[in-house]
Amino acid sequence: MVKTTKYTKPHLLILEALTISLKDYKRYIKKTSGRQLFLLMSSLSEARNQIVEAVSNTRKFEVKPSPEQYQDAEKVSPIIQMMQEELELRLK
Repeated sequence: MVKTTKYTKPHLLILEALTISLKDYKRYIKKTSGRQLFLLMSSLSEARNQIVEAVSNTRKFEVKPSPEQYQDAEKVSPIIQMMQEELELRLK
């Protein structure tokens, strides 16, 4: 049985996002409406930040994300960046 923590749900969202290759993301991002793209980017960014910030938190007794959760959170950064760049292009 897998131990569930407050980082499980954000990590599952990140894992789902990582199932698509970066090359395919470019195509999907172009086809996605601005509102949907913004919501997805916000959700991924929040999930990533929750895990990354928890690792750097110095509270001793707080449950920390696993190393795998942290590594996956770092891997999603280029996807978030692509979404942000596309949204910025659409504003011009």
